[in-house]
Amino acid sequence: MGMTITVIKNMLKKPATIKYPKKKSDISKNYRGRIVVDREKCIGCYLCQIHCPTGAIVVDPKDKKAYVDIGRCIFCSLCAEVCPVKCIHFTNEYEKVSKDKEKLKRQ
Repeated sequence: MGMTITVIKNMLKKPATIKYPKKKSDISKNYRGRIVVDREKCIGCYLCQIHCPTGAIVVDPKDKKAYVDIGRCIFCSLCAEVCPVKCIHFTNEYEKVSKDKEKLKRQ
């Protein structure tokens, strides 16, 4: 009997969660969302690749530009901190899902 009362009480309460995706969450100022590399500014110094703990950032030896494998990125921001020209930054985007691994590479 006690469990039935608890179930009924919980059915009448507002849900504890938000109605995602209809209602989006507010993002913190320091949130590290999708990583973006401005290839026009990239000088190919390899510092981001050297400091990346997961190997998510690779500088292509042909065009000397950095590319990111978002599927491997742990969003630690070490790459952005060491970049001398500040061409790497994080957005507020948090929807980074894809069923195709290739869409996560070379972003």
